[in-house]
Amino acid sequence: MNLKKHFATVLWLGLALAAGATGAAQGDGDASATQAICDAESPSESAGAAHWALYQCLGDRRAPASPPRPDFSGDWVLNAKASDDPREKAKEAMQASRQAMGGPAGKGRGGGMGRGGGMGDGGRGRGGGMGGSGGLSSGELSALLAPAQELHITHQDPTLLIADENDQHQRLFTDFRGASVSASGGLQQRVSVAGWEGEALVVETTMLGKKMTQNYQIDGGNGQLVISSVAQISEGPPVSYRLVYARRKPEAERNPAQQNVSTAPEDVR
Repeated sequence: MNLKKHFATVLWLGLALAAGATGAAQGDGDASATQAICDAESPSESAGAAHWALYQCLGDRRAPASPPRPDFSGDWVLNAKASDDPREKAKEAMQASRQAMGGPAGKGRGGGMGRGGGMGDGGRGRGGGMGGSGGLSSGELSALLAPAQELHITHQDPTLLIADENDQHQRLFTDFRGASVSASGGLQQRVSVAGWEGEALVVETTMLGKKMTQNYQIDGGNGQLVISSVAQISEGPPVSYRLVYARRKPEAERNPAQQNVSTAPEDVR
């Protein structure tokens, strides 16, 4: 082998070793790169054939496939036993915050009782309910954290339509294309941005000037819809809670006895 051919072979061997390292990081293994190296070292193969084999090896590599995205379509019912109570979680977070600041757990920042916006500062906590919740009254806070009992979801990516039992609708786009404003007005109006992170759909929502981040996932074991939420409702630590929804069965499956009821014609008199 002359000097020029030897140099070319060494260069291609270096590229093959680099390709093997990249393939290992991507989960492809080193078999194809190793084979290309063996071909390049084989005396029965010309340098051109070895180079072509390595070129094919590199060209066959593909980017790893993205994980499958779940379909959230269906009617869902809150599983209260498996879910957290968001309002209780909010109370726990605020009590922990007050204790960390050196104050008694039962007092609001304004000097009154923290449960539901107690006395002090003219009958309300400084934050207006829940012992300092950033200007929210107890009713507004309940509206922000109250979980939907039912969810009716129509999902055809990138469009996601969500309605609850009160017929409040939310339209989301799952590709971060921009903010979506819910059809509900007043205190219930929400501005949201959504997008995929792997198999989870992340939704960031602003409501009443407060921010909430929700992570939608389907439990692979039982098929339930799990929504993990982090709500920043005050100057204190965020409130984290988890809601679990079971898929509602079709009417025929829930009432199988109705399928056997015959509708006989009325007697003619």
